[in-house]
Amino acid sequence: MAYILLISLAALASAVLNAFGSFALPAFSPVLLNLSIIGCAVALRRFFPNPAYAFAIGVLLGGILQLAVQVPAVLRLGFRWRRPVPLDAAGVREVGRLMLPRVFGVGITQINLVIDSQFATSLRSGSASFLYYANRITELTLGIFGISLSTVLLPTLSRAAAAGDRARVLDTLATAVRLLIFITVPATLGLIVLRVPIIHVLLERGRFGPEDTAFTAGALACYSLGLLPYAAVNVLAAAFYAHRDTRTPVKVGLFTFGLHLALNLVLRGPLQHRGIALSTAISAFADAALLAWLLRRRYGEFIDAGVRSCARRTVLSGTAMVAALLLVLRWVDVPALSTIVLKGAALALLIAGGGAVYLAAAWTLGSEEMRLLRSIMRGGGRAA
Repeated sequence: MAYILLISLAALASAVLNAFGSFALPAFSPVLLNLSIIGCAVALRRFFPNPAYAFAIGVLLGGILQLAVQVPAVLRLGFRWRRPVPLDAAGVREVGRLMLPRVFGVGITQINLVIDSQFATSLRSGSASFLYYANRITELTLGIFGISLSTVLLPTLSRAAAAGDRARVLDTLATAVRLLIFITVPATLGLIVLRVPIIHVLLERGRFGPEDTAFTAGALACYSLGLLPYAAVNVLAAAFYAHRDTRTPVKVGLFTFGLHLALNLVLRGPLQHRGIALSTAISAFADAALLAWLLRRRYGEFIDAGVRSCARRTVLSGTAMVAALLLVLRWVDVPALSTIVLKGAALALLIAGGGAVYLAAAWTLGSEEMRLLRSIMRGGGRAA
């Protein structure tokens, strides 16, 4: 229970650091939670009759570390442990006004997950687990690219919107969309082409057999189709938040929630658990398309010639990557390799090789996004 307070304070500290253009430390802090849980599970599990207590201690310790590691950075910005005088009641009310719709929006996402699980329980045994595992892998990819970009983007968009600089808002949005296309399209294609080796290496052991791998891989392919729209929704919603509009993304989310429910009913029969995953991807496309349409209508065009050119180059580069991977997979059967070390190494080489082919093709086609990514990476963890 104490973790709720700790993670709330840690999230507040992360928001403060992000507002001042510091992103590396807040992004690293969740790693401490994972390390703490793993460390306590290994070191303390034999000290309790129920090993779950070791995990609980790991969660509590992780919450302490997530907060503690950020406190010095917040103090360096000028924070002091004192009550504000006078209390900024108007500011608190404004935060509450903007936050409440977001609370409902997050609730819709969680309800979607619950509904998917309920639909899956009426299908083949294990369907809920297949969806869960596939969704975790997709969420990992989404967190690395889409959510990270939206987190970095929000302070920049907020400053531009507050200054009334519409041109900068639109230019920033266009750049963000180009980066999303450049990164998430090859990630989507890679997950689809390598879905069986990925699931086999990560999960196939013990009671999780080849048939389970095939079923989970099918769900992963369908979830992967929603990777770009998932990421785009986070970025486009950030544009609304920057304009102090937290209601519109929730309204759109309510509509796509209904669409998702209807598609679950329609697709579950013919496609089984894959239909549930596919309905999630389709509703994400609808969510992103509606948010993009509303943004263009209210604030101006941001899907410009640069975005369209990026999409064309990305499709061509991604096609080259897929062709190279399919050619290599004719000769390399990852599940047939003898040890998990060899399988993991082969999968890593396939991912690295596919990425190298994609980047080489993009460079050959004169990709401006590669130059932009290099510039961002050289800039480190602070906003430009």
